[in-house]
Amino acid sequence: MFALPAAIWAVFLPSLKQGLPNPLPAYEKFLLDIAVFCGVWKWFLTLPILGLGFLFSIAALTGSRPRS
Repeated sequence: MFALPAAIWAVFLPSLKQGLPNPLPAYEKFLLDIAVFCGVWKWFLTLPILGLGFLFSIAALTGSRPRS
């Protein structure tokens, strides 16, 4: 999700700079829309994902261990 927008913009941005009236086919426009969506929502998803990782780490560290 973090690398997808940069990769898509690197591939399709040169065709946007050519100045053609409709330089993008439908599939390229769809991929750019996905890149914009990921670019906007990645920061909203980062906090819950990091929070869950932190909670699971605490649970793993404080869990009961079998005694030998």
